Amino acid sequence: MSRLILQTLAAFVIAAFSLAGCQREKAPATSETATVSSPPVDPAAELSRAHDGDARVQLRVGLLYLRGEGVPQDYREARFWIEKAARQGLADAQTRLGTLYRDGTGSVPDPELARQWLEKAAGQGHAEAQIRLARLLLADSLHAENIAIARQWLEKAAAQGMDEAGNVLSGFSADGKNAIADFGKIRSWLNAAPQELPSSATDETSGLSRPGK
Repeated sequence: MSRLILQTLAAFVIAAFSLAGCQREKAPATSETATVSSPPVDPAAELSRAHDGDARVQLRVGLLYLRGEGVPQDYREARFWIEKAARQGLADAQTRLGTLYRDGTGSVPDPELARQWLEKAAGQGHAEAQIRLARLLLADSLHAENIAIARQWLEKAAAQGMDEAGNVLSGFSADGKNAIADFGKIRSWLNAAPQELPSSATDETSGLSRPGK
């Protein structure tokens, strides 16, 4: 009888230790998966830094006005700050500014200014700007010259791993000539709404800059 009691007690103790061990192992997992929220953007502080000439902050302030985040939505004020950053050579801001002029956000569309700013960003290796510039060129005309230039920019973007550029290139003539082989594919791409750039002032760097040489 005493042996049976000892065996039962031993089994109980082993089970208790096993349960405690499992609980200890699970505890770190809970802390590891906890999400840490980003602190809210302080528009007043950002605006002060933007006046000091920080191009990246100027872009963020422009995006605050563009979206109306913490400040009244004001497209002109948005373009003012984004253009300040763009004039300092920030490719992300140049891409955004070119897109604003392309879409006529806060003003009438200006394809020429859009092209100028997208060319500046594309020349710095900004893959999204390269794609948007190619789209702008082909939307303007499918003449051989535009096709040739658009193809060059799409090839640069595709070399940086941009799948969209590679898909569009499959609609060009495979023999290297400046011609379109699949007009349906190109027209579908031109008619589709372009993917929006990140607009939140807290994530304007996400997916924008893709350095390329």
